[in-house]
Amino acid sequence: MHCCCAPQAKTEQEKAKKQEVLAKKHIHVYNPQKIPLEAWKAGQADMKKRLAELEKSAKESAQVKIGRSCKFVDLFCRHV
Repeated sequence: MHCCCAPQAKTEQEKAKKQEVLAKKHIHVYNPQKIPLEAWKAGQADMKKRLAELEKSAKESAQVKIGRSCKFVDLFCRHV
């Protein structure tokens, strides 16, 4: 290595260390139990699937409620 490259190599090494520290913080935030990667990915997939099911159920429930309220309004308006 040339003497002119030494400062650049040192700054690249410092940058890599900072990126490693940041990556470890992110891992801790997203996977605090330190679950193995494959198990974590499977858990995330299950959670996304469950969320989609709940959103679908909530949407269907809201549509049923809207339908019921429209029927009520129709019945009320006929008698008035």
